[in-house]
Amino acid sequence: SDKGIPSKSSLSDFDVGGPLHYESRHVLRTQPPPQSAALSYGTLLHEWAEIGPAAFWPRVVPVPPEYCTAGGSFSMKGEEWRQSMPPEAIPLTDADRSKLGAQHSHLLRNSMAREILESRIAGEFSVRVQLGGHKVRCRPDIATPTLWADRKTTGEIKPRDSFFQSVRKYRYGFQSAIYEACGAACG
Repeated sequence: SDKGIPSKSSLSDFDVGGPLHYESRHVLRTQPPPQSAALSYGTLLHEWAEIGPAAFWPRVVPVPPEYCTAGGSFSMKGEEWRQSMPPEAIPLTDADRSKLGAQHSHLLRNSMAREILESRIAGEFSVRVQLGGHKVRCRPDIATPTLWADRKTTGEIKPRDSFFQSVRKYRYGFQSAIYEACGAACG
């Protein structure tokens, strides 16, 4: 079980909010995880990538327009509707369908991304190691014979020029250190 073994996310919470914030969110679990439209979409994108388009699209249930806000997100009534869906169903708004399609198209046009996706031998597996005398864990999204990868999306218009800001903001340096240690432990 991964319970109690810190990951990049929990270490980020400690770094941002201190020990009391970490304890309330990850030990006592009295503070709910953050929610946002961006996180919901990231979860959707992650599911699409994890199970693959061939398994993803048949599970999609289009969200009726009356359950969406003007911006394309779920309304309060839409959230109730989503909770009534079977667990295997993937409710998908028109806005998210368009975004997923565009991102999939962009990924496949990038030769390096396509090579990584086509070379995938595993994904969503957990590795636990000791780092500096402390247990830590990681969960790579993709493994190929030569690398591990974790998908990241960004709203940056020119990622080459400004993605470093997301690296700082979301503390991907923590993630890099943990993934390196886990990768080295696995050989």
